[in-house]
Amino acid sequence: MMKKKILGLAAALTLVSSLALAAPQSGVYQQMYADGRLKSVVTILHNPGTGDYMAQYSMGDNTYVCFDALDNKGYETENYASKLEETGSSYAASEKCFVIDAANLAKCGQKELFKVNAVKKQGPVLSFAGEDRLTVSGAGTKYDGEYYFSPRSKPQANNALMLYAYEAARNNSLFEEGTGANTYRIQQYDLAPWVKRVELYYKDGSQGDYSESLLMDNELNIVMSCNTEGNASCKPLFVSDKYVQWAENGLASFKTCVGGDESSLYMHRYLAKNFPELTKSNNMTLVFKDFFGGEGENAVFTRLYDLVKDADGVKVLAANVGHSDNDAMQVKKYMGLRSITGDEVRIRKKPNTDCDILGYVNKGDVVEVLGLVNQTGEAFGNKWAAIRLANGNMGYVSTMFIAGVNN
Repeated sequence: MMKKKILGLAAALTLVSSLALAAPQSGVYQQMYADGRLKSVVTILHNPGTGDYMAQYSMGDNTYVCFDALDNKGYETENYASKLEETGSSYAASEKCFVIDAANLAKCGQKELFKVNAVKKQGPVLSFAGEDRLTVSGAGTKYDGEYYFSPRSKPQANNALMLYAYEAARNNSLFEEGTGANTYRIQQYDLAPWVKRVELYYKDGSQGDYSESLLMDNELNIVMSCNTEGNASCKPLFVSDKYVQWAENGLASFKTCVGGDESSLYMHRYLAKNFPELTKSNNMTLVFKDFFGGEGENAVFTRLYDLVKDADGVKVLAANVGHSDNDAMQVKKYMGLRSITGDEVRIRKKPNTDCDILGYVNKGDVVEVLGLVNQTGEAFGNKWAAIRLANGNMGYVSTMFIAGVNN
């Protein structure tokens, strides 16, 4: 059975005391046995959140903590993850936590499906002394004691911590139920070592039968959520302020991916740089439609996408997008300021002719087009466009009278 081993770094560090409450420093803290063996590890990860247009759900300015208990051979026996909260004189882990036991940790290492316990219990207290030492109390014999900062150990979010941050922001009811019905699989994405794919499976739980996957880096920056039902629909998720640099580093790998999920990340970065008006809000979804290409080593593949936005609760098509391995790009926008090409063009309350007329526009009038409307029983068609009226309300106009949309 494959096991995951954590290697400790024994370091003699100068102890620093402080009467004031010291802020938690992101990094790895280690507790050693008297003989120098590593007993347990506490990892602190601070995510500053983001207010930029790339975040579908912002985690906000949060500090997370994860505990790793080890056996006498240095193998993990438990992952325990939560959020760190200031208590006044110290810090405490939130009562909401994710726990992965030894049996499921073994499944993680074998890339098998595993389960996580979502529980509510009194969180342990963490007291920081300066920048290099912390004391844990109230966590039991597995974790209680003094820890020392390991400056050469790079913090990496373990499985429990990644899943905690995702589920805590997305599915708070999971913690109220006591034990989650969700199952997971962790896989490393081969084309880029800084990318992990987490596959989530919801069976008979609050989500019903459902699955999706996440792309993330090692420092809790979840950059995309991919719905795996039908064509992949991809949203940027939990994007940190490191996203731009992270995405730039990975573009060479992402743009050559044939599948929809990873190449969608490349396309999203391209749109954010070159068409910010399309991606400046948080309601954008890239829907992978299809790809085509030749055979052999020199084959060039082209991926096709729909860029879908939520306009006042109505899904509209904002653009068609395509990109190829050779960097050929094609973006056709269906939104923005457009001119009307006919006189006495009716503005409808709904995208059909059997509804109220809200008003009229004439040739040369400029309207704000939000996108094409997804008609019932068909793909995004070219019959109706959602527009924003002068009073801020939304109406619908036939696309045959909007310049640059229906041609």
